[in-house]
Amino acid sequence: RHVDMPVADEWFIAAWLGLAPGDAHESAQKIKALLARRLSSQPLNLPSAGSTFRNPAGDYAARLIEASGFKG
Repeated sequence: RHVDMPVADEWFIAAWLGLAPGDAHESAQKIKALLARRLSSQPLNLPSAGSTFRNPAGDYAARLIEASGFKG
């Protein structure tokens, strides 16, 4: 889900995905549960400012917030 892009003008032109066979009904139920959880925890009907934190050099803002106990 995360890729460091060392050069700003690089682009992805292809991707390989590995999928495992599984039960379609079970997968649909899992997706439905994940979407319900997202809807119950995020105000999707309100505008979002997006991320408001900048990563400091050599670290990640999200890691610092979590390490300080202020996540959530």
